[in-house]
Parts: sequence; C-alpha cells; structure tokens
Amino acid sequence: MLHKNKTNTFCNRMAKTSKQKLIAAGVLIAFTVAIYILSRYESISEWMARYIYMPWASFFGPLFSHVDFDVFEVTMFLLAVAAVTMVVFIIYYFVHKNNRKAVSILLSLVLMVVSLSFIYTSLASIMYNRAPLDIDETSNEFTIESVQDEVNKYFFDFETIAALQTLDEEGKSVCPYSEKELIQKIKDEYSRLISSYYSQYTPNPKQVASSYLMSAFCISGISFIPTVEPGYNYQMPTTDKVVTIAHELAHTKGVMREYDANELAYYILLTSSDPYLKYVGFLYTYTYMQSALRYLNFEEYPSAPACAIKDRKYSSAFWEKKGVFYELGDKINSLYLKSENQEGTQSYSSKTYYHTKTIIDEYGNEKIIYVVDAFSHVHRMIFELYN
Repeated sequence: MLHKNKTNTFCNRMAKTSKQKLIAAGVLIAFTVAIYILSRYESISEWMARYIYMPWASFFGPLFSHVDFDVFEVTMFLLAVAAVTMVVFIIYYFVHKNNRKAVSILLSLVLMVVSLSFIYTSLASIMYNRAPLDIDETSNEFTIESVQDEVNKYFFDFETIAALQTLDEEGKSVCPYSEKELIQKIKDEYSRLISSYYSQYTPNPKQVASSYLMSAFCISGISFIPTVEPGYNYQMPTTDKVVTIAHELAHTKGVMREYDANELAYYILLTSSDPYLKYVGFLYTYTYMQSALRYLNFEEYPSAPACAIKDRKYSSAFWEKKGVFYELGDKINSLYLKSENQEGTQSYSSKTYYHTKTIIDEYGNEKIIYVVDAFSHVHRMIFELYN
C-alpha cells in the first residue's frame, strides 16, 4: 500500500509538472506571437530596437565578447545534443508504455524550443521592420549626365586605390594585415557611426569553428543577436572576410534587413581612409555602378581593374568548389527571411525599380529600353559620395 501511495504521489507530481510546462510554453508562445505581430509596425520596431535590443547589447555584448570562442555555436551544439537525447528518451518511454514520462520530456523539449524562439524574437526579429537606414543617399532625381559623371569618378578612384594594392604572383590582392589587425580595423571604422540609429557597442567578430559546414552550405557569416556575436567563416578568401565581417557587425549594430546590412558594410568600407578596406568596398560595389549605366541603356561601361576581376574570380571559384549543399542552405535561409517579412535571399540585394518600354531606333527598328523609376539604395548611397 505504501509503494502504491508513493507511485500515485510521483505520478501526481509529474502530471502537475507537465501542466506547468504546458502553461509556461503557452504563455511564451502567446508573448512571442504578440511581439512578432507588434514589431511588424515600423514605429514599434524602432522603439524596440532602441529600448530593448540596444541596452541588451551594451550590457551583454562585452560579456560575450571576452569569451574567445563563439558562445552561440557552442550553445547550439549542446542544445542539439540535448534535443537528440530527449527525443531518444521520448521514444524509449513511449515504447515501454510510460506515457507520462514521455510526455513530460516532450513538453521539456517544446519549452526549450519555445524559449529560444521567444528570446530571438524579442531581440532580433523586432528589428526587421525598423525605419530606413540612417545613411546619406542622393534623391531619386537624376540625369543621365550626372550618373555618368559619378560612375566615371567612382571608377577613377577604384583604379587609383587598386594601384596601391600589393599583388601576389597571380595578380590577386594581398591583405597587408594579420587577421587580428584586420578585424580591429573594421571595428574601428564602425566608431564613425554616431547616429542614435545604431547601437553604440561594437562587439568582437569571431571565427566559427564549424566553418567547414558553413563553406558546404555557402554561408559566409552568421550573427546571433541574443549573444551579440558576429561570426564569420574563416575558410573564405580574405576579401570575402572583410565584407562579411563588416556585414555581420552591421547586424549587431541594430541593422537586421540584409540589404541594409550590405549597404552599411559597403558605406563603411568605401568611406574608410585605409586603402585595403576601401579597395574591398570597391570590389563588392563596382557591379552596382556598371549596372547604373546599363539601366540607363548604355551599351558600354567602365571595367574593373585587373586585380579586382581576379579577386572576384578567385572568390567565385572558392564557393563553387566548397558549396556542395548550396541549394539546401539557400532554401533554408530564404524560408527564414520570408518568415521575417523579407523577400527571401533576394533581400540581400538592394533593388532598382524600373520598367521597360519599346521605342523605334534611328534605323526604324523596335528596341526595348529601361526606364528607371528609382535606383537602389546602394546606388543612391554611392551617388551621394560622388555628388
């Protein structure tokens, strides 16, 4: 009789615990959904970024930055091990008809997943609908002559900066800094952002230990906002590292939209006084300037310096060789971005809005031409620099 009473007491405690877990999960789900919906509004998203994320980053960022390894990566590994272990036990207890124990562990697993979702939504998802990026951009008004003039100035500077680079025997650029020095230089560039739009704390970018997996999935970097950690793939070519570190730092500064993070990274590099960082800025934006003339129906446009073309080819070859799971990684990333009200992986590119029309050329033939309604944000940012 005593054994039976103990068994009943244990079962009652387990049932009570399971009920508490279910209630906690339900409350967290409700809060997560509420925060997600509210943050779709720009004014609320902006308020949350400034008064929830930025204080969090200022307090917790320094704590995680002093840890040499990527806390997010290690935490995800441990949680994955815990999740697999829990699934094994759930199956074991269901098979052995101990349904109460199986349900209790299942609810623990659900609570773990829901808690992570709540934390991430409260700190990262809230910032996807912020106000436009606080960077000077030229207005939508332009003339063909003004754009052509700005493009020519841009490529003149590109040639000048490229001529300052040290090249290897293959004609590719050589970074003049150690990786530690390079990271510090990119961090220092972000100290120029004094607008209250950005978090004033700049964390330490970290190598991701499992970069071989990132390479396989064609992932160059990943930032986990709750730990304020910008991580990067250490296997990449150095030029890719520079623009990726600048991009991931942009996320931790409170810029979550991918095209905004790219624009901010480009801005930071192009306006740098350091010749190598500036070169990388040109390296990853010159196709925008070539496309500006193409959208204005020019049939010819300036070419990039020879070393830049070789650097881009080297980068492309690296990813083509390594990215065996590219399509899978692209689909997963695209689904995530769509869940955040973005346009999938297309949201990495800043869009130029245009339409086409048919005209009759001087020879009496029909010809389809572009008519630009609004250049992309990256175009307008660079136009402003060369205005």
